[in-house]
Amino acid sequence: MVPVKDFVYAKQRLAGVLSPSERRALSQAMVEDTLERLQGMDGLAGTLLVSDDPAAELLAFRYGASLLSEAGASQGLNAAVMLAAGRLAQDGASHMLVLHGDLPLVTAADLAALSAGLPEAGRPCVRLAADRRGRGTNGLLCSLPAPIAFAYGTDSLRSHRDACSRAGVPCEVIPSGGFALDIDTPADLQLLAARVGSATAGHRTLAVLAQHALPERLCQMGIGAAPSPRDATLQAKPFA
Repeated sequence: MVPVKDFVYAKQRLAGVLSPSERRALSQAMVEDTLERLQGMDGLAGTLLVSDDPAAELLAFRYGASLLSEAGASQGLNAAVMLAAGRLAQDGASHMLVLHGDLPLVTAADLAALSAGLPEAGRPCVRLAADRRGRGTNGLLCSLPAPIAFAYGTDSLRSHRDACSRAGVPCEVIPSGGFALDIDTPADLQLLAARVGSATAGHRTLAVLAQHALPERLCQMGIGAAPSPRDATLQAKPFA
């Protein structure tokens, strides 16, 4: 399940760095790279795109995904994910992977690590991948029907783990790998720009960075400082 905001309003926190058209181009490029990676994921029965963006129908068609209008989940991301979980459970899916569309460094190996060795159908489970700060949930895989109420928002990783603890659901936090970097702030964008030429980053995303000379612009704006060692590895601290 890939939740996608309307591209026109996406990535508002990058407004001081990117123009509206650049934000839209970058957001769509990252989503397309995500959908392309999911196409090649072993063991995945299908992809459900949840969005009310006018371009979503074409994207779903292009990448062989189903489309669920986000208009049915008016209460935000948690409601949208729960709506998708209900739809997928009704369709007979045993597990759901929630993958956000702004994770340009996620690789096939990262996806395989999140989904490997799942418990058999009918046994509740939750797996999480953290952001680079160890606070957000950038990857989530769970059994269906949904075993917990989803808790995206501030400190969502802790909230999801607490929800699992209360419900008695086994919860595993895997090493973050490419899940660690989501693109929300200029600092995140700088870390991504440092990967221009990297084989791990999505090619459409890198093309947008190069087309708009974003690495050079970020340096000129003073956002190109070297990342800390923790950020440079793009690895969130593992949880026990």
